[in-house]
Amino acid sequence: MIASFKATLEEARQANLLLHVADASNPAVYEQITAAYKVLEEIGIQQKDALLVINKVDALADRLRVDGILNRYPNAIPISARTGAGAAAACRGGERALSRGFLDINVEMGVDNGRMMAYVPRTARSTRSSTTTRG
Repeated sequence: MIASFKATLEEARQANLLLHVADASNPAVYEQITAAYKVLEEIGIQQKDALLVINKVDALADRLRVDGILNRYPNAIPISARTGAGAAAACRGGERALSRGFLDINVEMGVDNGRMMAYVPRTARSTRSSTTTRG
């Protein structure tokens, strides 16, 4: 099983973000999380951005177990795939992680620079809905 897990993670070298989903209801959740991080270290990608998502928090009758996991992994995001609880927080966490390398720039250009006006929207993500040009 570990060999197939390592083979799958080899493809993770190409990823911009690793999404590590752990099952909170599994009694061996700590060991599974540790094993996954160990394998990442063994294949040399332990420095890659990873988002730890703790799933099935709704399946635990004892909230102390969830709290224990979150105390050990304070950046983990608790979710329930069944109910959707925490899904928005997981999306925000992924967006923050993926946008860490973004640069904020302002581009000013004249309306006569059509080539540049066409290039910028094709290659950049705008956080504003309008474009202002100076004539």
